Amino acid sequence: MRAGLGVGACRRGVGFPLPGIKRSALFASAAAGALLLAAQNPLRAQAVPPFTPPSPCAVSGVSPNKTVTCTGNVSTGVVVSNTGGLTGYTAIKIPGLPTNISGGASVIGLTSTSSAYVLVNAGSYSITSVGKGSAIKAAANTGAAVVVSTSAAGIFAQGGGISAASQQDSVSVTSTGNITSSLSIAIEVDAKTAATVQSTGALSGANGMTVNGESIYIKNVGNITA
Repeated sequence: MRAGLGVGACRRGVGFPLPGIKRSALFASAAAGALLLAAQNPLRAQAVPPFTPPSPCAVSGVSPNKTVTCTGNVSTGVVVSNTGGLTGYTAIKIPGLPTNISGGASVIGLTSTSSAYVLVNAGSYSITSVGKGSAIKAAANTGAAVVVSTSAAGIFAQGGGISAASQQDSVSVTSTGNITSSLSIAIEVDAKTAATVQSTGALSGANGMTVNGESIYIKNVGNITA
């Protein structure tokens, strides 16, 4: 079953559940402009495993539940993928930033064979990505995918803003701050079971928000436009 919600409309202070078998929610509006990001050269993320000194990130815990915590300058991003012999990473935590983040297709991303948890508190700084990927991404297989993002200066993406997906479990996205996607979706959620989105801030993109799941709950405070 497919449900379309508020297509081409602005929503403010909306919170509602959509129980059912397999549902989809789409928030969209006609494109009215584009970010001037294409002229920038894509950058590679500076922080990747194994995070040896002087990396701003450190690993705690043991496989299969290793957490990457970054407390220094990650101005070009953090990307963790459980491939190529790298396994057991289930969380990225960035509790604060000393500067803006600007990088390639995926600036902050975690791809996990189990669960994926991404926490980003950008404070007064912005997150900018160039390319087809999402600025913040959490992709899980057997477990849940969770994204918690705060950015007072906003997220600016050529591709998606926030993307969270789980092949076999639930997905939750909590976002505070404006998100602008020039070519794609501001918030994209794809869950096997329950999908939850709580967003505070304006969402702007070719599609403002898409949500898929067996049950859906969305609370949006802010305009959805393009």
